[in-house]
Amino acid sequence: MPSLEAMSLREVMPQGGEGSDRIRRETSAIKAAPVAGILWDRLPLIFAVTNLLLLGWMLAGIRHANHDDLYFEIVAHNPDLPWTQVAIWAAELQQRTTHLFNVPIALVGVWIGSTWIGEWVYQAQLLAMGLLAFLTLRRLTDEAVAAGWLALTCGAFAIHYYFMAPPGYPLIGLFSPSLFLLSLYLLLRHIERPSPLCLAGSLLASLIAVGWPEYDFIIFTLPVAGILVWKTSGTRRRRLLGLYGGVWLIGIVFYASGKLLFPAGSDAARVTPSFDLVALAKTFLTLWPKAILPFGLVEGIRLAQQAVPGVPALPALITFHTVARLLFSDPAFLAVLLAWGGGFWLVLRKVCAPQGALWALLAAGIMFLLAPTAVLSLSATYQHTVLAGYIQGHLSSGVAQVGFATVVFSASALLASRWRSSLVCAPLALLMAAICVLSLGYNLLMRDALAANNQRWAAFHLAAQAIPAGSKVVAPTFWGNNGVSAVPATLPFGMANYWTSWAQLMEGRPLDVRRPDETPQDGYVHIAYAPSPSGAPLVLIQDSSGLMLLSQVPRNLGDWRASNWECGAYCRLNLPATTWEEAEKLLRTTEAGANGLLSRLLLNRDGAFGGLR
Repeated sequence: MPSLEAMSLREVMPQGGEGSDRIRRETSAIKAAPVAGILWDRLPLIFAVTNLLLLGWMLAGIRHANHDDLYFEIVAHNPDLPWTQVAIWAAELQQRTTHLFNVPIALVGVWIGSTWIGEWVYQAQLLAMGLLAFLTLRRLTDEAVAAGWLALTCGAFAIHYYFMAPPGYPLIGLFSPSLFLLSLYLLLRHIERPSPLCLAGSLLASLIAVGWPEYDFIIFTLPVAGILVWKTSGTRRRRLLGLYGGVWLIGIVFYASGKLLFPAGSDAARVTPSFDLVALAKTFLTLWPKAILPFGLVEGIRLAQQAVPGVPALPALITFHTVARLLFSDPAFLAVLLAWGGGFWLVLRKVCAPQGALWALLAAGIMFLLAPTAVLSLSATYQHTVLAGYIQGHLSSGVAQVGFATVVFSASALLASRWRSSLVCAPLALLMAAICVLSLGYNLLMRDALAANNQRWAAFHLAAQAIPAGSKVVAPTFWGNNGVSAVPATLPFGMANYWTSWAQLMEGRPLDVRRPDETPQDGYVHIAYAPSPSGAPLVLIQDSSGLMLLSQVPRNLGDWRASNWECGAYCRLNLPATTWEEAEKLLRTTEAGANGLLSRLLLNRDGAFGGLR
């Protein structure tokens, strides 16, 4: 006999399974509610990670972006050159004792970067550093602030063509900032739950982080001291300040000992301060605005490109007008602006950090924004090189950008936490979104230039396979400007010039590539190259057998069809009865690069680039 409960359920439940369906829907809704709540709470973090991944993708595949990378890569692969000799030479050259361990670290980083795992290590390092920054800042503020800061820092980071990490110094340029963040994170863990292991790790990381460049003594020490004053008190504060102060003093003494241990080398002026206040101010006011993209575009950022066929059709001076041409060419940029604005609006609405923490973040941002460039401007060498117009940026430019993003976001968070109205949050969100979209457009153009430059090494690889061993080679287009400097025609330690050394050490081919200032002789092999938007460069070679074109893939060129190419390890097109001038015209391909936002983002990272219409 059915129970009273069963009878009552049958009375209230609709027949024909309708009640069961309703119960299932209600149960699903109840289960989905916590999932939706968790997802809603994690949207700022998802937004931040998306920006971090975008920055990593924009940096992917960029190599050979500054002259130090070129030197270090050759040296790192020379089996006859001990790294200790290189480290001592560099320390003596600049009277920098810290180069005794900085240079071996740099050589390891460059060596890893030149292997097949280099890109994976680089991306993993960037991702780990971003997440470590998020975790550290979350402990000091709240999750919304940490996520918003990371999103703006990554989204607004301008990938300048000139001498700046991480486009230049991939892997190495992230080493010191990573150690600084690790030191902060371990210190906070120790403050919350005392651990000798965390404290020891924090002290060691802090000691190494301040080793180079010089402004690290300021930007990587003051935040630690500030946290100790903020988060500790009494005897514990004094003990920890004494420990960290002692560690930093060791670093300062070790650094300063270079002036006593080594005689003044030819580059010692780099670390010799000059107190010419006029020169200092001019140097600062030249470097600092160029680092911050919205300010740099006002006057214009110079772009050094080779005068060879196939390079992206970009003006020599990048301005707002240049970037606007790209941004207004595709409505997708408007959609991205709105998406970024929505993300920042959500973050600002969720900010609940104490005002004191936000003011501390703002102060740290101002320090990062100004201190590195100010320290660099003290250098006698940089006062000369900057005011002479040789460079318009430095490693400090990347740090200044982090400071700029920090100032903008912390000021926005302070305003949003003071006035919760959408009338305040929405304009602030759109401002940050506009900075990110501006940086995105600029970075896409810089990627074009950097990717085209990378094809020079792919082109040389093709040429080295086809040229007979022992040949004397004339290659004027391979010596063109590379960012802030030319490819080095001379190398230290009795090494041959750059391309001769590259052929021997990296290609395994004994070639004698003549310096750019030498007059060609009879019997020399002549080579030239042209990058192409597809990422596959064209190489023109003239030797005793005649003229030929090389490519990674066959292609239609003028009257020549793809079927005319002979392909094996590389593709070769013989050009009988053709003059060098006629053959050079084939390098001027009409291949168009991608112009839309999505098509640019989907370009392969092995040298492909877009076009500006």
